[in-house]
Formats: sequence, C-alpha cells, structure tokens
Amino acid sequence: MKRSALLFSTCLVSTFIFSSAFADEITPITKGVKPVITVTPLRVATPIDKVGSSVTVITSDDIARSGQSQVVDVLTTVPGLSITRNGGAGSASQIKLRGSTPGQVLVLIDGVRVNDTSNVDNAFDFSSLSTDGIERIEVLRGPQSALYGSKAMGGVVNIITKKGSGPAHWTGLVEAGSYETHRENIGVSGSQNKFDYALSLSNFETNGFPRKAANLIRDDGSDSQNANARVGYQATDNLSFAVSGNYSHLDAEYDQFNANLQGLQDKEVLSGKTEARLLTFDKKLENIFSVQASNSKSVATEIGGFTPIATLEGITRSAEYQGNLSLRARDILTLGVNTEKQIAHTSDFDGSSTTTLNKSIENNSLFGQYLLGIGEDTTLTLGGRHDDNDRFGTHNTYRVTGVHHFPQTETTLHASYGTAVNNPTLFQLFYAFGGNENLKAEELKGFDFGVKQAFLNKKANIDITLFDNRYTNFIDYPVSDYINIPNVKTQGVEVAADYAILPTWRINSTYTYLLAEDESKDRVLPRRPHNTFSFGSQLDVTQELHVGGTWRYVSPQLDTQYGPQINKSYSVLDLNSSYDLNKNLALTGRIDNALNQDYQEVRTYNSTGIAGYIGLRANY
Repeated sequence: MKRSALLFSTCLVSTFIFSSAFADEITPITKGVKPVITVTPLRVATPIDKVGSSVTVITSDDIARSGQSQVVDVLTTVPGLSITRNGGAGSASQIKLRGSTPGQVLVLIDGVRVNDTSNVDNAFDFSSLSTDGIERIEVLRGPQSALYGSKAMGGVVNIITKKGSGPAHWTGLVEAGSYETHRENIGVSGSQNKFDYALSLSNFETNGFPRKAANLIRDDGSDSQNANARVGYQATDNLSFAVSGNYSHLDAEYDQFNANLQGLQDKEVLSGKTEARLLTFDKKLENIFSVQASNSKSVATEIGGFTPIATLEGITRSAEYQGNLSLRARDILTLGVNTEKQIAHTSDFDGSSTTTLNKSIENNSLFGQYLLGIGEDTTLTLGGRHDDNDRFGTHNTYRVTGVHHFPQTETTLHASYGTAVNNPTLFQLFYAFGGNENLKAEELKGFDFGVKQAFLNKKANIDITLFDNRYTNFIDYPVSDYINIPNVKTQGVEVAADYAILPTWRINSTYTYLLAEDESKDRVLPRRPHNTFSFGSQLDVTQELHVGGTWRYVSPQLDTQYGPQINKSYSVLDLNSSYDLNKNLALTGRIDNALNQDYQEVRTYNSTGIAGYIGLRANY
C-alpha cells in the first residue's frame, strides 16, 4: 500500500464522512438536473417519466462523482441488482437482476450483445470493463424478451459510450494509490463538417491482494486496457452512418481451488457495430440497418492444477433492421427483424487429453411494439416477438407497460407485465461433463407495479416498486448434470429515494427486499441477499470543492446450493472528493472501505481493505 497516497486521500475527504461519491469534470448540483432520456426500455429515445418499466440511468456525471474505475463498482447501488465478485479488481464479476442468474441478464455495449456464448450460462464478466469513455448506463429490470429476445429474462444493462460533437474536447486522467495501483486515461471527442468522432484509451494496473482467504502469502494482481471508438458521418439531412467498436483486455492472477497455487487468466473482449439510419416519408419513418459482432476469448493457465490449460471463445454475429414510424404526435410503431448466430469454442487440457466443444446455434426473429400516448399524462406500450431457433423451435413473447401521471398531486403510477424465454447455452447442452441435450428453454412470466411520489416542489422523490417473477424450466446444476427445475419464483420490493436538501446538497438511498426460492424443493436460491440498502449524499462545499460518500449494507445470504454455508452480512463506506484547481485541472481523492471492514462479497474470497487513491484529471 502506498501510505502517502492513503494519508493524502484520508486528509482530503475524512472531514466529509457522510457525503456521497464525487469526482471532477462533473456538473455541479447548483446547475440543476438534466432531463433524463432513455433508449433501452422502448428502443426509441423516450423521457424516463414516460416509461412504464423499471429503469435506472447512471449518467456520466454520476460516474465522475463516484470516481470508480470499474463499471461493476458504479452498479452496486442500483435497486434489484446484486453482485458476485471473486476477490477485487480483475476477478470474475457478474450481476443478477431481481434474483435472476447472471446468464439471464442481457448486457449491451452501444447496443451490441456482449454476453459470452462460451461461458457456462452465457453471462457477461465485468472484470475488465472500465468506466472511462462511458456516457451513461441504463439498467432495465424485468422480463424484456419481447424486444430483446433470449437472455433478457432478468433485464438489460446497456452501456452507452460517448459521442462527439462540437470542437475537439480532450480529457486525461492519472491516478495512483493502494496496492501499488495506477490508472491512466486519455480521450478526445468532437465533430467537424459532416463527421463526428470519439476515442477513449485507458490502462489500469494493480498488485492486488490475496483473492482467497486461505492464501496468506501471495498477492493476486491484474492489469487491464480498454478502448472505445466511434466515427459518424452525416451524409445528408436524411442519411447517416456510424461505426463503433469496443475492446478490453485483462491479465489477471487468481488463486486455484486449493489457494496454494496461482492461476493466470488472459482475456480479450471485442465488439463492434456498423449502422446506417435513413429517414423517409417526410422523416416520419426512421429506418435503422445494423450489422453487429462480439468476440470473447479467455485462456486460463493453472500449472499443477486439475486443468493446466483451458481456452474459451464465444462469438456472436447478427444483422438487424428496425423501423420507427411516427403516426401521431406521441405514437410510434416499431417493427424489426433480426438474424443471429452464436458460436462456442472451448478446450480443456487435463494433462493427458483434451476435451473440446465446438457448437453453434442460429436464431431468426420478428419483433414489434406500439407506443401510444394518451394526452400528456398517459403512455401505454404493447410489444411482441417471434423467435425461430434452429434447435429449440419457435417462441412467442410479449410485454405490456403503462405509466400515468397525476399533475395535481405529482404522483406517477407505472406498471409492466411480460413474458420471457432463455434458451440453454451451448455449454449446458454439450459440455462433456454435465451437459444435457434434453434441456428445455427457461420461461418466465413477470410483472411489477410502482408508485413514484414527488414532494416539496419536486425537491424530494420516492419510487416504490413491487415485483413478482415466475420461472418454469429454470436451469440448475444440483450435483453433476444440468437439469430443469419446474418452478422458481422471485419477488420483492425496490425503493429509490432522493432529496435536494439545498441547491448544493443532495442525498439519496435505495433499498431492495428479495425472496428467491425453488418452489419444488422449498429452498432459497444462493447468493441472493434478502435485504440490500444504500445511503449516499453529495455536497458542493464551494464552487471548487466537491465531496461525498456512499454506505452500502448487504444482508446474510446462502453461499452455494451444495451446503448450509452462509456468507455473512457486510457494510462498506466509500468516500470521494475532488477539487478544481482551475477550469481545466482537478485534483481527485477517494477512499474505498473507509472503515476498513473485513468482508466477503462471495464466501472465502477477500475484498479490499481500506484503500486510498489520488489523481489529477484534465479537461480541455
């Protein structure tokens, strides 16, 4: 640990221990809150107050204020979201929504599917994904197969990177701190004539700490690199083109099963999209044509382990057309067609022989949605999808949402009901040890209903949402083979509240109660805490000094289905601040786990102790 960095950060932020995550290059609270526009819930740009589904938007300002370098760390306070992380930065990091499995959450980067098709359940691993270059993150909860197909059972996480506009804008960051950690980033964005461009490059390295509690002698470090790029061209008033790409690379050390030996992982994730937009019929019909691809490749080396070398490669390729037709002032008819191919290549070398998997699945889809605006206060949507899979046949899914605002009382009611499907993965079907070719597709019916109430001339808001999901053919791995569980339910309550106490001081909190259980065996599902709570505040002390902190609590949870082991409850306080030296430079400081709590997000895997970081951010 770099003691000087920790001491500096402590002095910088300890005075403001009850304030919430901040950084520099942010919009001060005194400038007000920008209108929030979402694109994920309805696949068209829609104000968040016109969306009936439950969605959380994390803006670039929110990310900057948090000071966090990893995307998974800015998701920790999202209602209904829980994290499974095996030991700090660079370790396997997955998320669940409303009690789903990680593979039942669809993850998009700039609209491109990046779920790993070679992974056991096709989950996306957030271990190498940096926050640098991100414009916003939209977390959509509840069944979303009607618009997004398989994998969108628990919801959708859409990570949207920055787009250039105006004169060239340069950003830079250097940061260093505990565990011999350092981080660098440089970015540029802008537009000229008919072109717009954005580029972000970042590097993160840490010596780390022992990931497993049983390892007391050896640190497990990691280094990762990220790149985001986008170029757009406005050919005419009605025609535009864009090409975007995202790349991440991770080298990470980890503890093998018995923690006595160290393993090495080398992972790359590459995704990209080419898109054309054409406006026709007097600009009432927006035609979007796109070709997308993602590739995830990981090589694990365990000298002396059960599997000395394991290679996994997942590939997704797709082409899509989406048309958005404006019929009335607020009505939009969306129709689309999609074709997709998923490929998985894996090989496990046990020292004497190699077990391989080389399979693919194709899927063709038709989807549609009607957005109906009734006056200024009511919005309804009805959407559906038809999927034709070359292995599992056809599935039809649908979704209905509604939102109504009562201006007299500033009360908003929102609700959604939908069905979803999730096909078994190639690994679950065909892997030599535990694969089951007779697995059925998972199915889900789920609804949520919520009330959002504004108080004190909209300075305070609270949103309370009830949700209930019923799964059939839920895929599990109880002993040695994948099987379908007849009935699983997840239900609970999500609460999000915020209050602008002063123009320069805002507090916020979230709470989730979750019950997730296998009804056929009357048992709770593992790694799904019943209660999670967060509280934060953010304060502009002066025009230059911004400070904050976030406190999180996670209740005890069953660790695995194989025994009665319980992962203990834990609470963590993170502190953050920034000081603007001038209009172009800001000094940043952050303390993670400020109270030095000994806790584990996953049983037997360590998490960071108290850790301090200082940095300098440039903005030209």
